[in-house]
Amino acid sequence: MMVCALLAAGQAQADDRVYLPTTVFRESAYDYRQKFEYAYDEFGHIVSEKWSTDVAGTYVPDREFIRAYHRLPNGEFVPTMEENADKSVSGMKERYSAAYDDRGMELWNQYEHEVSGEWKVYARREAVLNANGIRTAIRTLNAETGEMETIPAYTFDDRGRTTQVTDSYGKTYTFTWNDKDLLTGFSGPEEGTFHNVVIVVNEEYFNPYALDPLLERNKPAGGGYAWNDYTLHEWLFSADGDRMTVRATVDKARGETTQTVSAEGVEMIKIVYKTGANGSYSITRTEYGEEGTYTDERERIYDEHGALIKEYNEESDTGNGYHREDVWIYERTYDAEGRPLQTVCIHNGETTYTETYEAWAGVMPTGMEEMPVLPDIEVYPNPVADAVVIDGAPEGSTLAVFELSGRLVYRQTNVGGRQTVSVASWPKGMYLVTVQTAGRIVTRKTVKK
Repeated sequence: MMVCALLAAGQAQADDRVYLPTTVFRESAYDYRQKFEYAYDEFGHIVSEKWSTDVAGTYVPDREFIRAYHRLPNGEFVPTMEENADKSVSGMKERYSAAYDDRGMELWNQYEHEVSGEWKVYARREAVLNANGIRTAIRTLNAETGEMETIPAYTFDDRGRTTQVTDSYGKTYTFTWNDKDLLTGFSGPEEGTFHNVVIVVNEEYFNPYALDPLLERNKPAGGGYAWNDYTLHEWLFSADGDRMTVRATVDKARGETTQTVSAEGVEMIKIVYKTGANGSYSITRTEYGEEGTYTDERERIYDEHGALIKEYNEESDTGNGYHREDVWIYERTYDAEGRPLQTVCIHNGETTYTETYEAWAGVMPTGMEEMPVLPDIEVYPNPVADAVVIDGAPEGSTLAVFELSGRLVYRQTNVGGRQTVSVASWPKGMYLVTVQTAGRIVTRKTVKK
């Protein structure tokens, strides 16, 4: 979904804001013309996106995207909604949505398709909360029966943090946390990257409240932005006997981390991660096998404006003679104020397309700003019988109330100050009150008695 138009970040102004294009025209080497229109929140995240194709001189819409975000306690933004409308041939609409509380606990996430004008859920995970709002279990949708079923593989502590997980392979992993929700220990039968498990330890934030804790939370800067300050990682794993073991050496002066994965004392995988100027980085992965050596080298280089100017990827396997090399070069020009004017995209020496930018927005890219102070939203009385009061919403906010199942029961846009919502007809139970403002969402719980 991220087109190369988004890679053209502008030069920082005096207040550290940058220019991002809002109207982009692209002409490919094959006389294929497109128009891209974007809107951003104050941190440079895309909140709406529209693609159109030139048909006989008129730009006809192909796709539209709408997005919203939530900020975790560590400052990381996670998506709470992305709706994708395909307006070309299929006319299909799909939507991902999620909800979090203020601790960063993921309350539910789901994927939906629009069928005959109505949204149909085809994948869902949700947290089961006790009367105090503490997570005690996780449920998932059984696609065959349509029923929500509790996953017996998870164990939680008295704060609702994941302490143990057994995956689909029967492997059990154990987590320990400190009072700041930082991971202080991890152990399992196979330490390493097997089953996509990468656990980062030593003052790295790893969300203990995620519905799927077997996730790699810390990755190099992606997309076309070099603004996120991803720190070097240190892996700390137990190791004994002939079990799979991981070792990492860190040279912070050179901006380099080397990770090795071994079994029975034999090195199987080596990964070298290097950082450079303006957020640039490279990752080289080498796998050693009896049939030969496989290497995968990836590199991204950014200019002083934070825009991607080179993307390099090379794969080779001496066992079967496979070799592939891709080099993308983005030649960009800017005006005197740092606004991008044009980008020429060159792939393996051949021009693939040219983009021109005709309108821009000044935004604060993620990672350069101070952590924002979230609005102090009060929801009372709690529990509630007849009407609930939502106090402190900034002007222009969107107010929404969900059941724990994710069903929307109330929504009002462009609110502010104090709002009173009648709940007399609602069923008894816990509800999530969300206030969305400036790309951020504040969530409060209330109980209908």
